[in-house]
Amino acid sequence: MNIKTKRGLILTLFFLSFIPFSIVAQSQDVLQMKEALISKIDSCNKNLLKLDQKLKISMMTMANKSREYDAMAEFFNQKKLFGEEYQILMYKYMYKDTSPNNLDSIYYYFKKSDNQYLNSHEDVTLLINSLRGHFVAWCSNNSYSELAIHTLKQNIEYNSIRKLNDNLWTYLRLVQIYRTTGNHKQAIESGKTGLNQANTHKLAFELKVCIASEIAESYYILGDFQNSLVYCDSILSYTHNIPDKFQPELGSNFYNLALIDFYAMTSVAYSSTKKFEQALVMLGKLEAIFPKAKILGYPDNARDQFLAQKNWVNMVYNYQKGDYAKAMEYLNKNKELAIPFALTPDYKNTPKWEALINEKLGNYKEANSALKDQLHFTDSINRANTDKEVSSLWATFEVDKAQQAKENSESKVRIIAISTSIIIFISAILLIYFVVTNRKLKKKNQLLFKQQKNQSSTIPFVINRKEEASQEEISENTEQTLYLRIIEYLQTSRQYTDSAISRESLAKELGTNRQYIIDAISNNANMSFNEFINNFRIDYARDLLLNEDNILIKEVYTEAGFKNRNTFSQLFKEKFGMSPSEFRECANEEKIKR
Repeated sequence: MNIKTKRGLILTLFFLSFIPFSIVAQSQDVLQMKEALISKIDSCNKNLLKLDQKLKISMMTMANKSREYDAMAEFFNQKKLFGEEYQILMYKYMYKDTSPNNLDSIYYYFKKSDNQYLNSHEDVTLLINSLRGHFVAWCSNNSYSELAIHTLKQNIEYNSIRKLNDNLWTYLRLVQIYRTTGNHKQAIESGKTGLNQANTHKLAFELKVCIASEIAESYYILGDFQNSLVYCDSILSYTHNIPDKFQPELGSNFYNLALIDFYAMTSVAYSSTKKFEQALVMLGKLEAIFPKAKILGYPDNARDQFLAQKNWVNMVYNYQKGDYAKAMEYLNKNKELAIPFALTPDYKNTPKWEALINEKLGNYKEANSALKDQLHFTDSINRANTDKEVSSLWATFEVDKAQQAKENSESKVRIIAISTSIIIFISAILLIYFVVTNRKLKKKNQLLFKQQKNQSSTIPFVINRKEEASQEEISENTEQTLYLRIIEYLQTSRQYTDSAISRESLAKELGTNRQYIIDAISNNANMSFNEFINNFRIDYARDLLLNEDNILIKEVYTEAGFKNRNTFSQLFKEKFGMSPSEFRECANEEKIKR
């Protein structure tokens, strides 16, 4: 399987053969790509660039990379290029949001664009191939294979009517989709038709090598190993028949890449016919060709596809030879690579291989689980075939379901017993911890209670800490006098229990202004107005808890002038070292002792 064609040609499809490769291979960041696109749009608007098909496709590619779909659509709309506008809107739904749920929107814009192109009086062949190629790729990757196959057949008919010799791309993609849906007979038929196409360009030989490889793989999966070997030979035949004029353009590494396909598929065919000596020889040649093919110099995804192919070949060899542990080792290596596309032979049968190997290893539960996974590797075309094959394998495995149910039941009982024991043990520890902690807390609270129950107010009565100040000195200081008046007023009137008390209301009661009130409290008590009032309230709340039986906490804080329980509880604990509830509990215990 030629990764150069797979990665560079197959996945990009036939339409990308017309796009300048400098654009496809660009590694510019999004900002640079956006700037380049804007520059091209400006040049087109100024008629500095001829807006031909290649340029349109190039600009679409740039819009795709920079995600500037709306700007590109607006440009095409202004130019009255509605087919191109619908095509870029299709890309927007395809690549900006890759959810398969976008099928309706994508198909709508695809058909609108396709109809615009087909009704155009100009040559739009490249645009049609580009449009259909992207649509087919999206359908294939999202398991809409029937839609992809229908579109490919339409394109073959379109190119044939116009006598265009570009159908190799289409046949190659058709073969791939048939293969990934399990329809290998149709894949072989389409592939053979593709091989009969004319060699009209240098890449035709590379494409035919790839098609021959696909056919060899399909014959292998169908169990026709003889024909698989025949098409393995075709891989080499196409590489040897390349005209001299095309050799430099294809590159010296083309032959090495073709040899990888040849050695891989030949080894698998020999392994499946139990010709292990020949298979081992091919495996050795496969290992030897890797350094020559410069695989390690490829991008990660392409390199991983090569490695996945080699792992698959080794897995088949070891499975057929009976070394199931080794086969599982190679299968797990492939699972770790997590190749996103079906680029390795029999990729969609990976769960089936996992089931077969696990069954041979005696891991029946794992085998059944893998078979269930196999059902997800299908779509509407291949569903019936997959269901039938999986059912057959289930029967072949002859797994003792009753024994499995018994084992599962015993396992559940053990898990429940262990879980229950752990829960009881943890609960006991938590209970002991709670009891011990609660006792310590009670003891601590009782000590605090004895200290705090008769504690005097923290509001300084003597101003500026002048404990020895004379009455004459106090009377001479107007601010200090006001401060004493504030304290006396609050103690006698209990106005602090009014939640609406304010600086203004207090100033009015005392016949002064709010600023004098603020200054008197700040300079003499070193508190804000709210802190000053809350201190009175907290002391009042403490007295309520000490003297009132069965009073609710809500009644305490509302009667003391607090609006919010959280604020009250926080301030109470800061002053007395325990919550109001704990303080009340200590007070009740002391009353009982009396």
